[in-house]
Amino acid sequence: MKKHLAFFCAAVVLAGAAFGQATINGYVRAIGTLTDEGNFNYVDRLRLNLKWTADNLEFASRFQLSSKELTVNTSDKITDIDVVYAYGKINLFGGKVAVTGGKLYNYDYDISSGYSDYVLGNVYNATSDYTAQKQGMLLQVLPVEGLNIGVVALPGNTKVGTENFGVFGKYSINKVGDIVVHSYFADKDNLKDSNVSASFTLTAVEGLSASAGYKGLTKHAVYGVIDYSKDAFGIQVAPEYNVTDSKFYIEGAVKYTIADVTLMGLVGYDKDHVYLSGDYLVGAELQYKVGNGLVAFNPTYTQDEGFSLPIVVKVSF
Repeated sequence: MKKHLAFFCAAVVLAGAAFGQATINGYVRAIGTLTDEGNFNYVDRLRLNLKWTADNLEFASRFQLSSKELTVNTSDKITDIDVVYAYGKINLFGGKVAVTGGKLYNYDYDISSGYSDYVLGNVYNATSDYTAQKQGMLLQVLPVEGLNIGVVALPGNTKVGTENFGVFGKYSINKVGDIVVHSYFADKDNLKDSNVSASFTLTAVEGLSASAGYKGLTKHAVYGVIDYSKDAFGIQVAPEYNVTDSKFYIEGAVKYTIADVTLMGLVGYDKDHVYLSGDYLVGAELQYKVGNGLVAFNPTYTQDEGFSLPIVVKVSF
């Protein structure tokens, strides 16, 4: 696998030089975590992104070599190679139509929370469940400025049914906001169980992005993602309420950046344990960047697991 990957990288570079533009980038990241019990747990990842574009064509893929969590009781260093995405995309009719096939990676319709890459980020509209890291085909039509309509077809049973398809739409109103809707259908006998969402994101106020929406149908829920930033300061609040089961979740984050230093405060409350295993989480994150390198400290306290201190070392290339 490693030999094949090296050969493929070389082929992409040579093809890009001859016929288009090619890029290779990624990172190496290691996370060591000190726990309440005095353990030191460890996990690392090598990520490699490949991209090639020429005229109205695009190829992109991401490979990850990740270790499973290693603890004091782990005897073998087990790693998994994962193809996160690998797709080809063709733009037609001057960019009015786009056809993508492969292991998809599309977030055009996504609304989601999260400041930290490691903690929280649990509130979202669910569109990326069907357009990212899924094998299938995506047809997008962009007939006028601001309008993006997508239809995804994912493989399933040998006999094609409604459960193989999803429909997505996004309309951006200049200096006002974005309307996003989607439905990924259940089978024809259980259409009431289809996954749907409808959301509006207000962008009319400088520095403010305020999203509110509904997602269902099996269980009805409403959610919001409110994000405000000004200069070096940012704050985000993301609540979600499951109306059907009367379950409430909320997370929040504040961020302040000075030069190469970023400091975050993080909190989550989840009495019904939908996203967290305990009632609450509180934490912080201190990031220090040195060129393409990053060192981060992420002290966290959760009701069920107590205190932990993840230490992150990351080098991008």
